[in-house]
Amino acid sequence: MDFSVFFAGTAGSIPTARRGLPAVLVRRGADRILFDCGEGTQRQLVATVGLSDLTDVFLTHFHADHWLGLPGMLKTFDLRGRERPLTIHGPPGLRNLLGLAFRLAGRVHFELELVELAAGDVIKRDGYRIAPVDVDHRGPALGYVLFEDQRPGVFDPEAATSLGLEPGPEFGRVQRGETIRGVAPEQVLGPPRPGRKLVLSGDTMPCDSLRIAAHGADLLIHEATFAEEERERARETGHSTAAQAAAVARDAEVTMLALIHVSTRHPLGLLRDEARAVFAQTVLPRDFDTIELPLPERGKPTLVRWDARAAGGPADGRADGAPDGLDDGRADGAPDGLDDGPADGAPDGLDDGPADGAPDGLDDGPADGAPDGLDDGPADGAPDGLDDGPADGAPDGLDDGPADGAPDGLDDGPADGAPDGLDDGPADGAPDGLDDGPADGAPDGLDDGPADGAPDGLDAASQSLGAEEPAVERAS
Repeated sequence: MDFSVFFAGTAGSIPTARRGLPAVLVRRGADRILFDCGEGTQRQLVATVGLSDLTDVFLTHFHADHWLGLPGMLKTFDLRGRERPLTIHGPPGLRNLLGLAFRLAGRVHFELELVELAAGDVIKRDGYRIAPVDVDHRGPALGYVLFEDQRPGVFDPEAATSLGLEPGPEFGRVQRGETIRGVAPEQVLGPPRPGRKLVLSGDTMPCDSLRIAAHGADLLIHEATFAEEERERARETGHSTAAQAAAVARDAEVTMLALIHVSTRHPLGLLRDEARAVFAQTVLPRDFDTIELPLPERGKPTLVRWDARAAGGPADGRADGAPDGLDDGRADGAPDGLDDGPADGAPDGLDDGPADGAPDGLDDGPADGAPDGLDDGPADGAPDGLDDGPADGAPDGLDDGPADGAPDGLDDGPADGAPDGLDDGPADGAPDGLDDGPADGAPDGLDDGPADGAPDGLDAASQSLGAEEPAVERAS
């Protein structure tokens, strides 16, 4: 049975150009389970793995960055004609929250069940279960444990033959739990084997309840909003540092730790290094990355980078002939998009200082020696789109006088010697989109009489150029 985790959004609180708001899609067999649904989640899914009909949705808590994408996604399902029922789970208060959301967004026409959960509840599904865990955040908040049912032990065909069973259908039936001709399953099967276990923290400070629930998990997905330098700020806001998340993983003896809910205030390399100093098997997934969870006897969890998958290449593991998918920093010997220091020897799009020796789109001073789109003085020596004086020596779209020597879109007199889109008289000698008489000698989109000699979209005469727009199929 395939089992994987797709990271649709890994940012915390606010989206960035590279990271969407929290959303994790768990895929097990044909089931699709979404944990949290930040603003923009459906767009993230549509652009990558597709917006499939979800099996269940689980919300960890009700801060806006974790659920605002849900009403829009439900309306999309409705417009697509979804008929399959959908269950949304969350902490107490879920019904009130979504009741308000539906008053604003409109109801849906498929069956929607809202289930408020508390620690100790268990949701049973085919071959696995999901259990909520109380975590320590501001207000009602839950983490979740998804754990598979135990699997039968390894079948011993020699023992079965010696007990009189015939190879073929009898072997299959006894493995499925039947007693065949006096031979019970426990006589030919080894001890039961555990299923796979996934734990999601949601937003939380380090807490014993989560550490206990995560014990022995194949994968722990834990928030890492802060670096150690802001440990006190993490405590005040009910969040964790990367090192604190790593300590939970270490104490819970998990196989792999994935850090999400990362903040723009800290370089990713710093979070990674602080976490790995405590728990080496730590990864920082990017948006659209996947972690595959094989059965324990077939290997350990593996981080698969989206860019490698999209290109048809190997996972970012040992198959690269380079460090495995756990070392996503300097060890690769090349820019990896996660090392945010100068170790790459090239711009990495994450180093927000002049260390790259080239414009990085994040350095907001003149250190780049070239326009960076953020320096709002004349230091660039060229138009930067932010210098609002004539210092650029060329139109900059912000100088509102004739100093540019050309139309600048802001000079509202005839000084430009050409239509400037703001001169509202016939002085331009051509239609300017603002002259509301027939002086232009052509339809100007503003003359509301038949003087133009053609319908101009505003002519109130009875000239119709097409059928009525179709009615909306379904009003909400």
